[in-house]
Amino acid sequence: MKVRWLAVALVLVATGCARCGSRSGGAKAVVDAGARPPRPAVDLEAFRARARVPALAAVAVTTADVVFEGAVGEADVARHVPATIETPFAAASLAKLVVAVCAARLFEEKRLSPGDDVSQLVGFPVRHPSNAKAPITLAMVLEHRSSLRDTWTELDVERDPAQGSTAELETLLRPYVARPAAWFPEPPAAAAHYANAGTALAALAMAKRTGESFEQLAERVVFAPLAMRSASWRRSPSTAVPHVAEAEGFRPVPLRDRIAFPASGLVVSAHDLARFARALLRGGELDGVRILGEDTTALLFLPSFGVQTIAFGDPAHRPIGHEGEDTGVSAALVVDPARATGAVVLANGDAFASNDVDRAHALSELIELLLATSSRAGTSL
Repeated sequence: MKVRWLAVALVLVATGCARCGSRSGGAKAVVDAGARPPRPAVDLEAFRARARVPALAAVAVTTADVVFEGAVGEADVARHVPATIETPFAAASLAKLVVAVCAARLFEEKRLSPGDDVSQLVGFPVRHPSNAKAPITLAMVLEHRSSLRDTWTELDVERDPAQGSTAELETLLRPYVARPAAWFPEPPAAAAHYANAGTALAALAMAKRTGESFEQLAERVVFAPLAMRSASWRRSPSTAVPHVAEAEGFRPVPLRDRIAFPASGLVVSAHDLARFARALLRGGELDGVRILGEDTTALLFLPSFGVQTIAFGDPAHRPIGHEGEDTGVSAALVVDPARATGAVVLANGDAFASNDVDRAHALSELIELLLATSSRAGTSL
């Protein structure tokens, strides 16, 4: 669940990486037959080899179209299962984008407010140990300004399939926030500290307010309306197996279903994640179905709205996005509202978490190329 914001002011860096053997799921430029000339292909296999991941799936979109989609490599190296654009991948912290949209929807419906005291929402005290009288608001946990910190000895707990997720979240988080070690010294709102615990707390607050589990809320607000049929909060036999790159090849690692799943537990195909990206670009609507109002969707990209789980920065001047990484998982979703373009990349390898700059840059360069492909396609529509 280690994550960081994805910087999309991308720099092209030449890397030399030995090509690994793989089975390709193929890649194609998506066009309407006879409507316009074919668009340039994206060599996903070259990026996969440079990033040293077993499989890579990617999609480039505009508000009007999917302009490129493809997948290469193996979703399961041991069984030689080829990856496709429909293969579900672990998307790690891209889960936070779903949390953001669900919160925005409840703000729209006046069922929640950014200024709500989280303690009152979840039913137990959520207070900084040195500032016990200062409320921790929903906006603070969504903006990573609550001063909560992640301590993995406490957070890295597997879900129990027999338990309800709302009860499990409360059982995990109630004692967690009561520990002084779970907090940074700075008072709430004084500084930004990225915290998966805060996102999980926000999801619990939404579940308590609506009476739905967070899985049900996400299905109702995001997955079902956008026909994201692969989207889930649990691994399945078809989920791409995470891998760590080693000198002799790839080592599979287990994909964990954690109790704090709203912060990092999204499983989704590149095809379906691209539908989510297009809905954001289109002001909260796709295929005639609206998940958010246009004004609310625009506010999602701004830090003043109380939901800063998409990106820092000014969307008028550069693309913005979120990265996801976990052991054996690399993921990214990037949109450029000013140019009406977007890109998603999913990999079942540790390029982002490897601390290898060249491997991480390979995926960043792919994102830049996908955005450029979308931009060129958009000008021809």
